[in-house]
Amino acid sequence: MFSFKSWIFPNLYTSYDKRTDPNKDSNGKGTHERFCETVGLEWDRYLLPYIKGLQPSLYHPKNVLDKYVASLEKQLGYDPDWQWFYDQSLMVRRRLLDIMPRLLQIRGTIFCHRLMFGWKGWDMVLTETFIEGGFDSPDTFDSDVRTFDSSCPSCSNYHIALTGTQETANPAIPLSDDSLLLIATIIVFNQPINAVLTEVTFNGTDITSQIPFVDNVNKL
Repeated sequence: MFSFKSWIFPNLYTSYDKRTDPNKDSNGKGTHERFCETVGLEWDRYLLPYIKGLQPSLYHPKNVLDKYVASLEKQLGYDPDWQWFYDQSLMVRRRLLDIMPRLLQIRGTIFCHRLMFGWKGWDMVLTETFIEGGFDSPDTFDSDVRTFDSSCPSCSNYHIALTGTQETANPAIPLSDDSLLLIATIIVFNQPINAVLTEVTFNGTDITSQIPFVDNVNKL
């Protein structure tokens, strides 16, 4: 078992120090040796218990000290636009940290969308609309989809249809602000590369314009 008294402090003085110390006690221990033993014993008793519990208190989501939760989130690459995550209680944020490595492995997939929307008990259908690539006519330049020598078209458009229990009395705004923020966070977290989200519906109602900040990120 690790010990300051037995392992660390004995290395602070040499056999020469022990031989030449003129102030030995009945056990042959000089002033320096007795001082080191006294300090080592105090550290073993009062400091070592904190050191032994330090590592789990720094890296494990369930045990990490509250003030280090944000540091773990930063280490895992949390984006400022994953805003719903930051608005949750520390208990929820710890749970998210515990599963985040797995979420990052499946991030951007339809399964990950479905899994995260399932946190609220919603069913989700994600439908892709693939875009035909190519150049515009050199004479008319009239294609709504194709581009002419300036940028590539997106791989696909997609829309998300959610179904679940309405949370408000207003059919036009069926979800609370917190739920809309969660939708925004899930969309930004999973946004595929070179794909454009065109619409989000909830029980058939278009809620695209109600979702905060998504229009700036996903080019709705």
